[in-house]
Amino acid sequence: MFYNFKYKSDKERMYSIFIFAMFLICVAYLLEIIICWIFVSPHYLLLNNSLFFQDFDDSFMDFFNVNYFVKDSDPYFAEGSSYPPLALSIAKIFSLMTDYSGGSKAARASVGGIISLVLFFLIFIVSTYKILEKKVGGIRAGMVYVLLFLSAQNLFLIQRGNYLCLTFVLTSLFIILYDSDKRWQRELSCVFLGMATGMKLYPCAFALILLREKRFSQFFKCVFWSVIFLGVPFIFFKGGFANAQEFLKNLTEFGTHGYYIFPVDFVPHMTKYSYDYSSGTFYDLMWRFIGGMNLYLNRDNFAYEHMLICAIIVIISLFGSIYSEFRWQTLLFASLLTVLVPSPSFIYSGVMLFIPFISFMQEEKKRKFDYVYLSLFIIFFSPFQFGYIIPRFTEQLFYGITVSNFISLTALILMLVITFFDIIWRNCGKEIKKPVYN
Repeated sequence: MFYNFKYKSDKERMYSIFIFAMFLICVAYLLEIIICWIFVSPHYLLLNNSLFFQDFDDSFMDFFNVNYFVKDSDPYFAEGSSYPPLALSIAKIFSLMTDYSGGSKAARASVGGIISLVLFFLIFIVSTYKILEKKVGGIRAGMVYVLLFLSAQNLFLIQRGNYLCLTFVLTSLFIILYDSDKRWQRELSCVFLGMATGMKLYPCAFALILLREKRFSQFFKCVFWSVIFLGVPFIFFKGGFANAQEFLKNLTEFGTHGYYIFPVDFVPHMTKYSYDYSSGTFYDLMWRFIGGMNLYLNRDNFAYEHMLICAIIVIISLFGSIYSEFRWQTLLFASLLTVLVPSPSFIYSGVMLFIPFISFMQEEKKRKFDYVYLSLFIIFFSPFQFGYIIPRFTEQLFYGITVSNFISLTALILMLVITFFDIIWRNCGKEIKKPVYN
């Protein structure tokens, strides 16, 4: 497959290039781990954040912490959770498989906790493979899936055990079914997007594809189901609908714990987790670059300048979604909104880029310029996880920006800018065409 250059289509050629490039990157990553383990020290892997080769004290704890929140069915008032109620309702089901009275780490060490985690991952792994097999098909689906599985975003998602696993599956099912010839599947797609929004809020951005294709009826059905799944699950917890106000309070105060939902929550002296693809990280890099040139930039205006960057990203994404000629570009802008705008947009949220990537690869006819996009996708999905290179607001190196974080964020920003200007160039001086969707 790698060496046969007589391809039947541009799509086959592009799949082969992606598989070959990602294969080489993964081999290089594995060699780096082996060499460092043998010749340097096993502790090198811990310091440089290679995954699955050390039993981190916090591995898989997103899964167990969320399950712990619902142990007494009082996640908002007693635990101060900022998770939407649907995610906590699903977590309640998993929490019944073991005892959480001794804490989330004790539950992780229990047999029931391990079984619940394995079941959780099986749902994610099997579902995503079936989705990819439906869109790609054949042995190629398996090869692409393995390589995407080894991407930095997916590795970190697995290591954390975050409920974004299920959110991604629901969002992908929406994309697969929303334009089905069968009405019941189109109706079901609205339910899936409503559930995804009810779990993580930001998947609502994928409704842009409905507006772009003028499927207004489906759009409003998605809005309806999103409201249902954002509100009704409150009844499963103590306090009922009174939890809604407490949820909003916890959401806006999330920044007091060192994380930031909205840019207005920024407090300069607080630390922030290193893995972050949001515009806040982009702003931080820009600030450091300008500061290194001894130019004036008022750090006290971070919140306002960050909000301005977010507003620019939203405007570009909305414009690009409306005027894009290809489905994958609309899905790309939707994905970028889910990754770049929410401040705690950690590395695992990058799995949302799998959706526009598969749509991009599925196009039969390719432009020469599409190889630029392919290169950016390859860079973004690189598995490398080494080296803190830029300390953040504190002097603690643990809060630095990794090489993977830096190159992936750079690829995201380039995708946003290049796609935007690509759309302007293609539509400059021409009447906007009907989208050419697969």
